[in-house]
Amino acid sequence: MLSINMDDVMQVVSNIQNYLIAFGVVLVLALLVMFAVRKMPKAKKKMIRAQSGLAILLALAIEIGRASCRERV
Repeated sequence: MLSINMDDVMQVVSNIQNYLIAFGVVLVLALLVMFAVRKMPKAKKKMIRAQSGLAILLALAIEIGRASCRERV
């Protein structure tokens, strides 16, 4: 049966801590922008919210790429 050692989990989390922090910062900033556009015209609001969502996805893809490249080096 598969067993998970807590020390191994903590080591993995500490290895990717910087990447998680960077993604968290982008996520918070994009969410703040999404909420800040409440009073803008409808078309502009939709565009900004869509771009914020894309920024979150792009940040996630970049951080996954950076983390996977770090493992190989």
